[in-house]
Formats: sequence, C-alpha cells, structure tokens
Amino acid sequence: MIKATFLTERPGVGRITDLLQVGEFACPGAGDLRGNELLVDVKASCVNVDDVHMQEGTACGGVPFMQAPSPSAKSPRVVGCDFSGVVAAVGAKAKKAKVGDKVVGINMQAIVGQQGPWAERVVTKEANVVVLPEEGRPPVFTFAGWASLAMPAFVAEAMYDDADVDGGAPEVVGSDDDDDDDDGRETEKLRCLVVGASGGIGSYLVQRLAAHPRVHVTGVCSAKNAAYVREELGADEVYDYAERSLAEHLRGRRKFHRVFDLVGGYDLELEAVESLLHEKSGRFVTAVGPVRYIGDDKMSAWEQAKYVGSIFVWPFLRNRVFQRNRPSYHFSGPLSFPPDFLERIAKSNIKPAIDRVVPFEKESICEAIQLVKSHRAKGRIVIAVDPDSNQH
Repeated sequence: MIKATFLTERPGVGRITDLLQVGEFACPGAGDLRGNELLVDVKASCVNVDDVHMQEGTACGGVPFMQAPSPSAKSPRVVGCDFSGVVAAVGAKAKKAKVGDKVVGINMQAIVGQQGPWAERVVTKEANVVVLPEEGRPPVFTFAGWASLAMPAFVAEAMYDDADVDGGAPEVVGSDDDDDDDDGRETEKLRCLVVGASGGIGSYLVQRLAAHPRVHVTGVCSAKNAAYVREELGADEVYDYAERSLAEHLRGRRKFHRVFDLVGGYDLELEAVESLLHEKSGRFVTAVGPVRYIGDDKMSAWEQAKYVGSIFVWPFLRNRVFQRNRPSYHFSGPLSFPPDFLERIAKSNIKPAIDRVVPFEKESICEAIQLVKSHRAKGRIVIAVDPDSNQH
C-alpha cells in the first residue's frame, strides 16, 4: 500500500476539496507492469487547475472525452498529471528507461484514463516521461523544480512551435529602438504578447521567448506581478490588464506579430485580430480557446459543441478558407513532449517558476487547490510527495 490523494466519487463543481481523501491506496507492483509501462517512485507533483476540472467533470467546459474517468469506491481515482521521480521498475518492452533513472513526466487522466501522480508511486507509460540528465550534466534542478517544469514545457513548447517563433525571421526595417545588424542596418524584432504571463505556463513561455535574441516580449499580468515578469522572467515590457485595455496600451506603438493566450475569452481574440496583430504576418496562439477560464463552470451541450467547433473546425476555416490577409488562428493541444525537451530548456536557460512547495497532506493540498482555482498563483504550486524533493 502507498499513500495517495484520491476520490471515490465524482465531485460537483467546486466540491473537490470536500471529497478529496489522503490515505492508503493499493498500487500495482513490478510484476503487474505491462509492455513499456514504468513504476515510478514519485518525488514531487504539481497542482494544476485542470487537475481539478478533470475530476469535477468541467474540463473544457465539460466536453465528455476531456474528463478523468468517474471514480467509485471500487475504482478510486488518484488526482494529478505531472510529476518527477525515480524509476522503480520497468515493463518487459521498455527501451529508454531503466531502474534508477530520474524522470519527469505527465500522465493523461483524460482520454487515456491513467491514474494521477499525487501519490508515492505511479504507473506510467515510457512515452509519457523524459529521462533526466545524469548527475552533474545540465540542466540541473531539484525534483520539485523538474516537476514544476513538466506541464509548462508541455504546453508552452507546443505554443512556441505553433507560433513559428524561430521561423518568423524579422524583416529589415528602419526603426529607432531595434538592434543593429552587423552591416549597420536595423532589424525589427518579432514582437510577442503573452496574456497570462505570471502563471505557471506563462512564466515558462516568457523566459523561452526572452531568450531569443530577435524577440521582444510583452507580458500581461496584474500590477503586483509586474516586477516578477519583467525582472525575473525577462519580459521587455509589462502591461497591467486592470489599468486599461490592451488596445489602449498599444496606442501609438507598433502592433504585435504573435499573441499567446493563456487566459481565454472571445473578447481577447477579437481585440487581437482588430487591434493587436499585424494583418498578414500575425498569429494568434491559444491554449484555452474563446471561453475565459474555461473549466471553472460546466457548459451546456450546445455550448460544448460550439467550443469544440471553435478550437478544431474554426482554425481550419479561418486559416485555409477565410484568410484574406488576416492574422492566423492556432489552438495548441500537445500530445507529447518535444523530442529535444532537455535541449530547449538548457538553450534558453529556463528556470523553474515556483509559487510555493506544499507538504503531502490533505489540508495543504486543499489550500493549494483553492489558490490555483483563484488564478492568482505566481508560477507553480508543487506537492512535496517526498519531503526531500527540494534536493537533487
């Protein structure tokens, strides 16, 4: 038996903390592993708002295939998605991981129906993990640090690729505040706006963009997080969303080439197309879609159908049929880590952005859930499944 955080029934909206249990849980052993499955001793995991939504049945507004399987007393569900730890056993067909390897990974609660890692041990697929560098090889982080990077890297790297940041070579233009090329000409930087810059994924994405020598990054966050986004994450500018609209912030300035949306809302999409983005070269890249803070409530069947159409059908029509010199629209829904995951982190000198590390106890986990549901966390909230998870 292991210690785990689990549910034995589907909680209603906003009720997960009422039904959450922390206690003994039956875990498969090494002899139960099939194919390329791994048994991992979990050192750290994280609290994501989607962890809550998938258990309450409201992920993506309640779209059926995006929920975790419904728990019961006979089939309880362990919560969580991302984790770091040490491989304790491997299946007969595992090829890249071996016992003793340190790994970071994500279990797919929705669609695949895997158990979560808010537990001392978790069974995962080899394809779900990245084997971490050997001792002393960069990048080097604690288990808590690696766990905090899993989901942000998973989502942000997909957004980075969908935005074609590396391929969006700036044009040579005459401007007053851009960097000089070697031949004396001035080169405009790729202007990127990150909405939701101080959250877990935003903190990673701002660092990733800021590391690019030809990218100018503007973050959108609250006034209290402005210094964090500018000084610790490396943003060139910061807009306070509560002060005035993005269009007003932009008045008298050049438009953006890329807008990254981590908050959601049709009004933001409309504003980006009409006021923020270059008409021809602009790209709007979202990880959430046209509903602000999707998952906080359960939508009707009709609203769910419209949402699915907006993220899967509309991008195709918008980009292929109705383009007409308008910014392109991209919904980022990653299915795996990029193959060069570690190289990207090392190249961009990404640092873990952690709001706090909480003990593996029910009261602390419930407090962490309330914080992520408020959308006010600055970076990630890590669960120290192993009290020594802040060690390498």
